[in-house]
Amino acid sequence: MRASPDAARRTLCWMVLATLAAAGVAVRTRYPYRDAPDRRVLVASVDHPGLAGIRTGASRARSVEDLLVALERECAPGDLVLAYGSIPMTHYLTRTRPLLDHAWPDLLPVAELERRFVRVAERKAMPAVVVRARVSVEDPRWGYADTGPPPYPAQVAAMDGWRDDHGYTECWSNREFAVYVRRR
Repeated sequence: MRASPDAARRTLCWMVLATLAAAGVAVRTRYPYRDAPDRRVLVASVDHPGLAGIRTGASRARSVEDLLVALERECAPGDLVLAYGSIPMTHYLTRTRPLLDHAWPDLLPVAELERRFVRVAERKAMPAVVVRARVSVEDPRWGYADTGPPPYPAQVAAMDGWRDDHGYTECWSNREFAVYVRRR
């Protein structure tokens, strides 16, 4: 006796759902936020309501907290900020607006970055601060070991050039991040 098409579809749906749930649990418990694979070192948290319940290593938590304190001194929610080096979460954590209307400008082709910088000039909209990752935060070892420079070197170079051409100088940095303000 053959199963009805509805029963076969239900079975297939349940199998797909169970597979996705199992994969989600595996990813969530093994590699949350591309962090250390050894969950025993994920004992620290970042003091920020948007990151409540998320654990990381002590050095990574300290680095992010220090960045947030520095940004709190230099910008306010709603300000325009240029954040690059694969750090799109900066805007979420500070409630700032992306200068280039893109939270992850590293992903844009250089020609598109240049077009957006022209639009910034036309609007006469300068960011309160520029934030740059100094290391590859896409590398799961960042905060625990030395990593290379941020990915997307052509895009990072274009944004570094724009930052320097517009008079932004470093006002704070740690091993992983740097904050720049415009000379007054």
